[in-house]
Amino acid sequence: NSSEGAQDIGWIAPGEWVNYTVDVASAGSYTAQIRVSGYGGSLHIGFNTSSNVWSSVSIPSTGGWQNWTTVSVPVTLGAGVQQMTLLFDTGGYNVEYVNVVGGGSSGASAPPVAPPPPPVAVGTA
Repeated sequence: NSSEGAQDIGWIAPGEWVNYTVDVASAGSYTAQIRVSGYGGSLHIGFNTSSNVWSSVSIPSTGGWQNWTTVSVPVTLGAGVQQMTLLFDTGGYNVEYVNVVGGGSSGASAPPVAPPPPPVAVGTA
């Protein structure tokens, strides 16, 4: 459980990953807002199908496992339902949620993406 009242992904090990579905209303520029805490590390965030984009993300140290901050990652996404993957390069941090916000020319935004209740797809690369 997170100190902010949600569930978080913890005990992250290098090479683990999780997948979520994002329904992007219109193609355009978005921001993936990744809520994190811990002592720093890195991950990759990727979107498949019409977007086919991967971004490397540095996770800053927040000085505690429940001291939360948001890391913003600009992404250009195609329209439609696609899989978002968080591929954990290192451990040392927690992830509470990811919001994909912004929009294309219509100003539409993708809905928030948060870790769902189990089962969650977890694997090693």
